[in-house]
Amino acid sequence: IPWAAAKTAKFLESAGFRIQATGPANSEAPPRTIVRYRAENAAAARAVSHLIGSAEIEAADELSADLVVLLGKDFGPERLVSRLYLRG
Repeated sequence: IPWAAAKTAKFLESAGFRIQATGPANSEAPPRTIVRYRAENAAAARAVSHLIGSAEIEAADELSADLVVLLGKDFGPERLVSRLYLRG
């Protein structure tokens, strides 16, 4: 969904998150939307998951951003994210 990352970034900015970058994923979309986070950002990951519609969350300490949101094949217009880098 070409518009999804930009629209979701604006939505998350309005909720108080600072967006570092948006762009296409480096691989095929996962089956479900995923929020990856550094250990110290678990609460922010849960908040983003809730805001965008119950995305899965998983720890990934090798990230270059606080959070990374990968839009999955389950993501559609009725949910408010190809890939977002977030700083919360």
